[in-house]
Amino acid sequence: MAKYLVAIYTVTAGLHEELGCDEQEIVLFSWVVVDLTNTKVVAAQTHIVKPRGCDVNENALSDGCKTELGLSEEQVKTGQPLEQVIEQLDQFIQAKLGHDTPFHLVTDGQIHLRQVLHPEASQKNINLPHYYYSFFDLRKDFRKFYNSEEIHCIQDMLNYLVMESDATAEFSMQQVQNIAKIVLRLVQDGHTFETPEQINSHLEPGI
Repeated sequence: MAKYLVAIYTVTAGLHEELGCDEQEIVLFSWVVVDLTNTKVVAAQTHIVKPRGCDVNENALSDGCKTELGLSEEQVKTGQPLEQVIEQLDQFIQAKLGHDTPFHLVTDGQIHLRQVLHPEASQKNINLPHYYYSFFDLRKDFRKFYNSEEIHCIQDMLNYLVMESDATAEFSMQQVQNIAKIVLRLVQDGHTFETPEQINSHLEPGI
C-alpha cells in the first residue's frame, strides 16, 4: 500500500480544458507530495516548461492560455525543458522518499498521463521513470468511495465536499493543491488507495 501520493497536473500551450489539451506541448508542470500516513502535504512545486517548438520569433502560447493562466511568452521561452523537469521531480523523490518507500502518482482524470505526458515524452524520446506507468485516477476513486456519479472535474469534488480552492495560487499549483486536499479528505473519511491503474509501456503511448 502506498505511503505517499504524488499529485501531478500538466497544462499545455493550447486549451487547458480536456477538449484539445493534448494538441500542444506542456508549458506548466506542477506536483505535490502527500504523506498519507501523517495526512499532510510535504512538498509542492510548479515548473514552467519550455516547448521544443518554441522559437524566439514565434508565439508559443494561445491567447486563452495567456489570459487564463497569466503566463507570458517570455516566461515560457526561458522555462526548463520537459526532460529536466521530469528529472528534477525524480531526484526529489529519490532523495526524500528513497528507493523503498511505496508511492504512486495521482491525477485528475486520464488526460494528464495518458493523453498529454506519455505521448509528448514518446515523441521527444524522453524515458519516463517506471512510476509514470501506474496511477490513481482521483475522479474514479472519489466516485467509488462517495457513490457519486456526478463528478467530472476538481471543482465538482470540491463542491461535493463543501471545500474551497486557494485562489491565491497560480492555476496549475492551485489544481494540485486541490487534488491534495481531496486526497487527504478521502483518507480522513476512510478511503484507501489500493489498486492503481496501469499504463502499458509496450503499446501505443498512453494506452
